[in-house]
Amino acid sequence: MDGNTIRLLVFVSVFLMMLILESLIPRHSTVDSKPRRLGIHLSLSCLNTLLLKLVFGAAAVGAATTIVALQQLLELKVGVCLTF
Repeated sequence: MDGNTIRLLVFVSVFLMMLILESLIPRHSTVDSKPRRLGIHLSLSCLNTLLLKLVFGAAAVGAATTIVALQQLLELKVGVCLTF
């Protein structure tokens, strides 16, 4: 199994365990229906995952662009070729 499969299995198992515990031991009475709350929780989880991928992906591209620009600037000013 690869890392993504393990993470998905852990997420699904913990999520199902919390759903079962919530139905067996409720902390307070529910205002909304369970399917509606389940949809909200899953959509928030998906939105969180997408935003993290976008933000960290953009940060990686920005960092790489900055490093390349700094390398080019140093090569122009100093005349030294930098390789990583």
